[in-house]
Amino acid sequence: MTPRVVYLAGNDIEIDARVRKYLRSAKAAGLDVVAVGLAKSGHDEDVLVEGVRTIRVALAPASSPGATSAQPPKPAPATGLPSLLRKIRSVPRRVRQRVRRAGWLSALPVPERMTPAALSRQAQLANFLQKPELARWRDVLPELESYERACGPVLDELDADVLHAHDVFMLGVAVRAAERAATRGRQVPVFYDAHEYLPGLAGPPARTTAAYVDHEREYIGRADRVITVSGPIADELQRSYGLDRRPSLVLNAPIIDPAEPQPASVRDAAGITDGAPILLYGGGLAHPRGVHTVVEALPLLPDVHFVVVSRAPSHYTRELQATALALGCADRYHEVGFVEPAQVVTYFASATVGIVPLLHAGNHDWALTNKFFEYINAGLPIVTSDTQVQQELVEELGIGEVFVAGDVTSCALAVRTVLADLERYRAPLRDADLVARMSWSAQAEVFLSLYREFLGSLPADGAFKAARDGTLDP
Repeated sequence: MTPRVVYLAGNDIEIDARVRKYLRSAKAAGLDVVAVGLAKSGHDEDVLVEGVRTIRVALAPASSPGATSAQPPKPAPATGLPSLLRKIRSVPRRVRQRVRRAGWLSALPVPERMTPAALSRQAQLANFLQKPELARWRDVLPELESYERACGPVLDELDADVLHAHDVFMLGVAVRAAERAATRGRQVPVFYDAHEYLPGLAGPPARTTAAYVDHEREYIGRADRVITVSGPIADELQRSYGLDRRPSLVLNAPIIDPAEPQPASVRDAAGITDGAPILLYGGGLAHPRGVHTVVEALPLLPDVHFVVVSRAPSHYTRELQATALALGCADRYHEVGFVEPAQVVTYFASATVGIVPLLHAGNHDWALTNKFFEYINAGLPIVTSDTQVQQELVEELGIGEVFVAGDVTSCALAVRTVLADLERYRAPLRDADLVARMSWSAQAEVFLSLYREFLGSLPADGAFKAARDGTLDP
């Protein structure tokens, strides 16, 4: 009987590029693949994503019997820190020292340029992590229990041979499903794919972040294998939780599928003439991503067009448009739509330089983003902010330049430096071995090899070998 792998994510699966790449590869390896996510529509859905059966489960409304509110209770006072937080603007060094002393955050970069608000949040997070009783996930994140009530019966019915949870939201759901299977005499391995280093998240409130850490702490040791996206995150997960083995690395590399119908290029989509230099940003849009830094640098980059790949209009995209207009650069600022994951590399290839302008935050300093690998596969030199891991890789490979995060003048200088000597930065990107290492085929080999530890040989191992050798991309 064909082994069944069930992927779980706390979203509708459609929007999660990483999960979708797993679906394609597992399907190409001959496995029986099912995805379980959450429905936005308010009712259960059974659809296809990447040709894979995808069950979107509706959560019970908060007013339904037995349902819990998704709103967390009011935060408990951060005892021990009130006076410190009141003085944050005048004495950020003290806060920074307090953050560094917190065991969970001790290995995380705490940049000197963090704003007072960011330092305040870090201080609160340090307090919650030191006193986890103030941020228990069952108190702060009752929605995670609603995921269990909604998805648990679905998982029991699917009778998986492997449960693979993406991100922290479904980790407990997967572990408890495997434990129920064990009572029926079935040993089902659980894989946990940690997309982020939770204490380094920039967005959620400090207590919410600490509650996610509490959930991860409870269940990560009960997963059979842990996977993550960068070396520093793998090291810190092992250290923080005392894991027996270092998490395996599956990088956020792109799929390249020549058989996929290809869209118009970003140059054509934006209506930019051949020869005009294009600075490209592809990915999520929010203030911590630092895209506004690039827009503000446009007056210092005459004749350079900035193209932003945007899923949909938002408050932040309207802010970017208003900034470009106020600076007299609206004719050189463009927004174009998303494409399917297997189309991204071809879509991006007509640009001149890719940019990763992340502001400093713990997770950003340790991130290797999707766009980073997409730019490499598209042959684009990279300009990145001085976030630790991406800076190190750009400098090691000689494929771009680095600027001070949030610094408009530094950003413009880095872009001009690359544009002045494009051939120098493009040359390393022609190395076929480098591009192969940064491809999804290489990453698929990692997690499929982990599956083999539990399942033995996979049904289409011959096809997978062909994929590894470059004749087929799973």
